Amino acid sequence: MAEMRIEKGNLVVELGLAEKAESIHGDLTVPLPAITEVEILDNPFSHLQGIRIIGTSIPKVVAVGTWVGVGHKSFVALHGHQSALQISLEHQSYDELIIGTDDPKATSLIISQARHEKR
Repeated sequence: MAEMRIEKGNLVVELGLAEKAESIHGDLTVPLPAITEVEILDNPFSHLQGIRIIGTSIPKVVAVGTWVGVGHKSFVALHGHQSALQISLEHQSYDELIIGTDDPKATSLIISQARHEKR
């Protein structure tokens, strides 16, 4: 499962070994000022837009990798029925991250606090 943490003014999304293999991608690092919004998704699979171009997908079971739609690119790391955070970005290679987490409220709060401290 992906782990999110704040490190040196960045949000770091550390992927597990399986997620790295499933997504053909390494860990992600996003500067906190690039985050425009953080939203909790109780049903994250319904928020996937476009088509998977790289990664692994089994509907409503696993979605890990890059999804692309018209003018929109997402990195997704979802497993099972857990909730997720939808992290909207600007001026990055992805427009959003959709990352599953066991405690979306706490993780969202940590990210929001770090964003406000950075301003």
